[in-house]
Amino acid sequence: MTIFERMQNLISQLMAYIAFSYIARMELDAVEEIVGKKDINELLSKIAYSFHNSHPYIDFPRPEMPKTIPIGGITLEKQSKVKTTLAKEWNEVLNKRATNVLISFGSFVRTSDMPEDYKKSFISLFESFPNTTFIWKYENPEEDVFQGIGNLVLTEWMPQVALLADPRLNLFITHGAIGSTIEVTHSGVPALVVRRCFVHKIAFTRSRCSVLLADLEGKSIRTH
Repeated sequence: MTIFERMQNLISQLMAYIAFSYIARMELDAVEEIVGKKDINELLSKIAYSFHNSHPYIDFPRPEMPKTIPIGGITLEKQSKVKTTLAKEWNEVLNKRATNVLISFGSFVRTSDMPEDYKKSFISLFESFPNTTFIWKYENPEEDVFQGIGNLVLTEWMPQVALLADPRLNLFITHGAIGSTIEVTHSGVPALVVRRCFVHKIAFTRSRCSVLLADLEGKSIRTH
């Protein structure tokens, strides 16, 4: 690790601490009438257990207190059970072509609000692979710019875990947040990570040794 990477780690930790303190303060203010005025550090010192959205198999090695319980992936079912729950409509989508790609950038930022040159870049991608079906979680499926693209399926919701568990899926394009990272690691599907912030970079770095992952900055999505 270089000196610049160490500096980046320090700055990231400070940013995370400030953000956490701000969010915790707002949450405590919201329940002050019920629990009284509390300090977050005081509450943390009295907790019995701390449940973390992480998984020891893909997380960084680090010392932890016995009260720290990793529960990353707790919502995931066994692969054999998930494969039987895929609805008929999604089976039909996966059967249209031999190659299938799933695209999801989460719900933290609306994908439909991305710049127009980003959208044009995705259109170019879809048109370059006519024999591949692209399934994209997109907030505005009726948007005119994507109409008429035969190998594109836009949907506001999709059974992501079940689709990732299906052997007909060939690639997952994701923003690399912790939830999606755990899901793709669990399923073993190759992934292309287009990260949007430092949190996504952390999740990506955790998992790149345990599953086939490639990395792109969000700003790399543009037509050249």
